[in-house]
Amino acid sequence: MKIEEMKRALEEYQALLEAWENVKVVTKKDGREYKNLKRNFKNCDFFKKNGLQYISVSIRKNTRLYSEELIIFNRHDNTAKVYSLITTRIKSLEKSVKACEHAIKVIENKTIDIDELAEDIMNDIKEKCEHNPIVISLYKFELMKKLKEKY
Repeated sequence: MKIEEMKRALEEYQALLEAWENVKVVTKKDGREYKNLKRNFKNCDFFKKNGLQYISVSIRKNTRLYSEELIIFNRHDNTAKVYSLITTRIKSLEKSVKACEHAIKVIENKTIDIDELAEDIMNDIKEKCEHNPIVISLYKFELMKKLKEKY
């Protein structure tokens, strides 16, 4: 995966995490749940598709819309079961964010090392070839070819 793709994935994970964290449980004034499951939640939508019930969230960040759906397997699930699904998804997204951030740091650090290595190699080639542009170009071409084959 390219670094740009990883950064886009991280941005999406962070946006979805924020969207799911914005979901709130609401109750009646006396603290009891509403009979209608969707009235017990704020900042999300409930809908049915192909006989299954879903809960979905969406959030707009940097002119992009991020949205995600979770299946509620039993339409008779109560608020606690649905909130448990949301909590599980939040934990999963937190892990994804951390993993993506770590991977990006590793890739960025290794990229710097590769750049330095390539520069060192080219400097060695220039010295050995007595700065002959044709020979340097041939070595550079071969080096790039090898790098592309490997990576």
